[in-house]
Amino acid sequence: MNELTLYQELANIIFYKDKSIKVIQGDSYLCNIEESIIEIGGEPFQDIEDSLQPYLLLDMGFNYIDYCSTTLYSFIHELGHMVNGWVNPLEYYAFTDYYEDEELTYDIIKQYLSLDDEIYANEWAMDFIKSNKKYITKLDKELLYAK
Repeated sequence: MNELTLYQELANIIFYKDKSIKVIQGDSYLCNIEESIIEIGGEPFQDIEDSLQPYLLLDMGFNYIDYCSTTLYSFIHELGHMVNGWVNPLEYYAFTDYYEDEELTYDIIKQYLSLDDEIYANEWAMDFIKSNKKYITKLDKELLYAK
C-alpha cells in the first residue's frame, strides 16, 4: 500500500460518516476546510524542527516522537483542523497576512502555534495519539516502508 492510501485510510477512519475528505499529494502539509482537502508533501517543519519540537513538548507536555514521526504528526494535526473546523479564522488570516513574507523564526513559530486554530488542532492531535498509541505506532512503521 502506498503512503497516500495509508493517509487516506486514516482520514476515512476519523471521518467514517463523511467520506468526502480527500487526501492529495502536494508541496506542503495543509488543510483546506472549505474544500475538505488535506494536502501532504515535502518534509514538514524540515527547517524549523529544532525550534518546533521543543515548543510542542514544553507547552503541550506530550512527546509525540515516542509514537510517530513528525511527518505523521503533521498529518494528524491537519486532521485536527478538519475535525474542529474554523475556530478563529480572522485571527489566522491576520497573522498570515502580517507575516507572509517573513523568514520563519522561533518567535514567529511560537506566535503561530499560539493561534486558536493551531492550539485546537494540536490538542486534538495529541489526544488522538494518546488514545491510539498502538495504532499510531503501527501506522508510522507502515508509512516508513510505504515510501
